[in-house]
Amino acid sequence: MKFKFIVSKWANFYFFVSNLSEWHFSCRKDYNLMWLKETGPLTEKELISLNELKKILLKYGFVLAKIFYIYNEKEIWQKLKKNVKKSEFEKIKLAFKILEIRFESIWKKSGKQLNKRVKLFKLLLNKTEYQDLLNNLYLFFNNKKLNDKINIITIASPLSGEAITAAGGANIDDKHITLEIPDLKINSWELEYSFGIIAHEIAHILFKKLNDIKIINKVISELKAPKKMPKNLIPKQSTMEFMIELIIESLVPLGYLSKKYFKKFDPIKISFSKSNLKVLAENFLNYKQNKLSSTHRLRKFLIWQLYPLIIYQIESKKNLDKDFIKKTICFVLNTIKNKGSLFI
Repeated sequence: MKFKFIVSKWANFYFFVSNLSEWHFSCRKDYNLMWLKETGPLTEKELISLNELKKILLKYGFVLAKIFYIYNEKEIWQKLKKNVKKSEFEKIKLAFKILEIRFESIWKKSGKQLNKRVKLFKLLLNKTEYQDLLNNLYLFFNNKKLNDKINIITIASPLSGEAITAAGGANIDDKHITLEIPDLKINSWELEYSFGIIAHEIAHILFKKLNDIKIINKVISELKAPKKMPKNLIPKQSTMEFMIELIIESLVPLGYLSKKYFKKFDPIKISFSKSNLKVLAENFLNYKQNKLSSTHRLRKFLIWQLYPLIIYQIESKKNLDKDFIKKTICFVLNTIKNKGSLFI
């Protein structure tokens, strides 16, 4: 698989503006706090404009992100005009105009930093262990190495410090992923984990390409399991979404492929240490008592117990199939059946 890292000012400008609008649960509130700490609180004019933008983004979802992420400035506005109403187009342009000075003050420094951060990941991709990790990923999803090209749209994260890692997304199409890169040290576990984020997002693309989503939905239907996860999980997810994320996280960055190939980041020691396992178990018990829980921690609790299954699948060089999916879903159902039902 070939990779192309893209450093785009307009992609970062869109991310900045859309993230400030907080239109989606995945928006990074910690980024907003850092940006506003640097540039000052939002004005009333900015708040009004961001609220209008939020309404538009809720309507169109990630469709607009794709326009800003993969096209140049001239093409962006031309394509945007064709995809939204005239009044919406004007509100989007206004939001960018109002927030331009604030973004420029941040980009002046972060744009230079982003180019340096991208070089780190280019070096990682040339290392044998990282190539082997990706080869195992391809094998798991298709039983052969894929020769596609993945475009990595890079976003400058304002975060830095210990235990700060990259974040990502695969919401655009089957050729692009986004990677939010903070200040990372060479030869750190945070850098390795961040590479695991790239692999994780690639896995989402491979999952979609192989139509395994259809298999998951078929198994859920055969097991007569409702389609939604419990209301006390945040964010609310469908059973299908939860299972996809669980399977992929069982590979990277919290799963067996990270354990097998990373030298600095060991998910067993860091994510599943004795103290963390206690927290995860307590979280699960709280969930069973209908107390507020989190999807992420519940998945961690399940990933730990799925390790034997995923190790067997990888080391036996077996690809993802209906049997593996069914075993995983049945395991989740059986794990929580004492509650009465996992589902709504």
